[in-house]
Amino acid sequence: MVKAWRQKPVVAINHYQSLQGTANRIDILGGQDFVNYKNESYQFTPGPDGFGLTDSTLPLVLNPETTTTTDWLDLVEQPGSISNTDVSVTGNSENANYFISGNYFNQKGVLRGSGLERVNFRTNLDVRVSDRFKTGIRANITHYKIENNKVDYGGIVSQVLPIRPVYLEDGSFSFENPISAGLERNPEADIQLRVDHDLVTQVITNAYVEYEIAKNLSFKSTFGAQLNYVKQNNYLPCILPERVNGGFGRINTNFTKSILNENTLNYNLDLDDHSIKVLGGFTWQKDNNESTRSEADQFPNDVVLFNNLALGDASTAVVGSGYSQRTLSSFLGRVNYGYKSKYLLTLVGRYDGSSVFETGNKYAFFPSIGAAWNVDEENFMADSDVIDRFKLRGSYGIVGEQGVKAYNSLATYNNTTTVFNGSLINGVAVGDVPSSGLSWETTKQLDLGIELGFFNNRLTFEADYYKKTTEDLLLAVALSGQVGANSTTQLQNLGSVRNSGFEFGLNTVNVENENFQWESNLSISSNKSEILELDGQEYITLQSTGNQGGNSARLIVGESLPTFVGAKYLGTYKSADEIIADGREGRSFIGGPRYEDVNGDSNINDEDSVVLGSPIPDFYGGFRNTFTYKNLSLDVFFHGSYGAEIYNVRSQTAYFGRGEQNVDPIVLNRWIAGVNETSDVPRAGPSNSLFNPNSSLNIEDGSYLRLKTMSLNYNVPLESGGLSDVFSSLNVYVTGTNLLLFTDFTLGDPEVNNFSDGSGLNSVSQGFASGQYPYAKSITLGIKVEF
Repeated sequence: MVKAWRQKPVVAINHYQSLQGTANRIDILGGQDFVNYKNESYQFTPGPDGFGLTDSTLPLVLNPETTTTTDWLDLVEQPGSISNTDVSVTGNSENANYFISGNYFNQKGVLRGSGLERVNFRTNLDVRVSDRFKTGIRANITHYKIENNKVDYGGIVSQVLPIRPVYLEDGSFSFENPISAGLERNPEADIQLRVDHDLVTQVITNAYVEYEIAKNLSFKSTFGAQLNYVKQNNYLPCILPERVNGGFGRINTNFTKSILNENTLNYNLDLDDHSIKVLGGFTWQKDNNESTRSEADQFPNDVVLFNNLALGDASTAVVGSGYSQRTLSSFLGRVNYGYKSKYLLTLVGRYDGSSVFETGNKYAFFPSIGAAWNVDEENFMADSDVIDRFKLRGSYGIVGEQGVKAYNSLATYNNTTTVFNGSLINGVAVGDVPSSGLSWETTKQLDLGIELGFFNNRLTFEADYYKKTTEDLLLAVALSGQVGANSTTQLQNLGSVRNSGFEFGLNTVNVENENFQWESNLSISSNKSEILELDGQEYITLQSTGNQGGNSARLIVGESLPTFVGAKYLGTYKSADEIIADGREGRSFIGGPRYEDVNGDSNINDEDSVVLGSPIPDFYGGFRNTFTYKNLSLDVFFHGSYGAEIYNVRSQTAYFGRGEQNVDPIVLNRWIAGVNETSDVPRAGPSNSLFNPNSSLNIEDGSYLRLKTMSLNYNVPLESGGLSDVFSSLNVYVTGTNLLLFTDFTLGDPEVNNFSDGSGLNSVSQGFASGQYPYAKSITLGIKVEF
């Protein structure tokens, strides 16, 4: 019989306001310095001896007195803000409990025109219908609007020149590169005129029933569904400077449905010193994805934006759709055995099947075993006054990865258009190249650990060692020839990689008395990665940076995953003799860049590439201190990483002044004849149109130490303030996030990952930076109350 509710519901409110700003702004050469550099660059000439000189009698390209300068980063950045409110109601009785909450979140980004507005509703309900039967439901509904960043932040860093005005004399937006006269986007116009946002609705539900079949034996079945609908609206109006052919509108939709069913039998048995827990079950998951794409160009006006794509030129209309489905089924079992709480053993087995593999390769078995020994439970430890906790543990297991998109073993086709007999007709072209014989990517992992506690557990220590070997890597391998209009890679099982490392954790209660407590937590982790083999290949080239520097990252047998490659930069040529000795007459100049010629052929290309570094740090970790004095607490958390390299894509042009692009402030220390002839920063001019390879100049130290969070909390004493009749608890707090950053990295924040998208070769092309959306620092004021 279900009993009536007995406990008074608890109402909780949490509200905070945050102010945000750019955490680590990128430095760009200022307007007047850029003018001076460019003028000097265009006054460079090989000279009569062919070794280079700056001819000050040549005319200036830019007039220092009349050239307009603009700080584009300052123009597009703004103080950001966050407003967040959570309201929840919690209640329970002997037979049921519930939780209901609502959330409103509104963020204005640190770049103008970007932001997020979100509404969320969540509810949990658990009911004990009888002594043997229990059921419950979880529901989470979210709707939000994302104002996507409308400016190309990396483009501003690298290409939008500081000598370009925002507006022309007639009040219209500027649209030309002041030097090359090439057509370019205007960031201010992008902010004011572009329409680019996502509307997202997400529903996550889960229901379960649990029935006790007999003593110690129970059955539980859960059914969950996740629905995700995304509509992307994009419109480029006619009045944008680059839209010379009229407006452009696009609507993309994506609907994802995921259904998961889990069924398990649980058997628990305690017999004096023995404890046995057995679980067996079956799970099934099905994912569906449907997408549509509609776009049109050459809109005559911007009245209705993207809301009527038929207003665009019919000949430019593009309509597309897609559908995919994948399923995963698993049989699983687990046995936990314990003896006197001293010796623990766990056996797990999974038999997984995925639809993305071909017949014969769909199913695989993944076992694991784990054991632990609570040494502190032994009789010989009973009299120890120092050691309170002593546990040894270890495990070994195999897990599988099915990171393959649906229908990967089938050839696909893309729509295309062509002209036949003077008419535009639709057609098809080969799309993705099918894979054959793909199987599960498997990882075999060994874990060993120890846990120690001393002095009534005021000092606890954990140490773990792991070694895992991943075989049959699922990688998108570049093909030797172009097969389809858009296909250059094929997914294959290729090679193996080993990762090993340590993880350490130290917790201490430094001070503990009636009014004051100080606790510390230190965690340090390290990982070493090594590619063991690549199916007989010495290396595989990964995604390039897109500049004219050749290959920049590879998978190399014996090296980490991934590895940066390029030429070794030796500084600048200091004399004609050095140029002659390198066989570079007529191609290199005094004060120009010099590279190591590995094979001695006087040409610098991929044959001269050497290993330059890896984005994997030597170690990383965090340090937290919590101070509590009566009702006041202060939490300070530092996070850091040491030893990782980052590939600065911008250096390829910004260091040498090549092209009509921005220049790094480091050129203020450039080589200048008679002024700074010992500098290893190239002089202005000789690299303007020359090929400069990816090199060690692109590699920067990505080590950093960050004050991640600092939070001050005060629990208001309700009794002394006469508030106990109104509130059951009242807490006010102030939190700072990303307040300090100590790093030598020059391109914003070192926690970057430019290319990785989680699939194919891109999933391992990590550690590249070109000026992503800036990291934000924030100050938050909040209050939490319960009634």
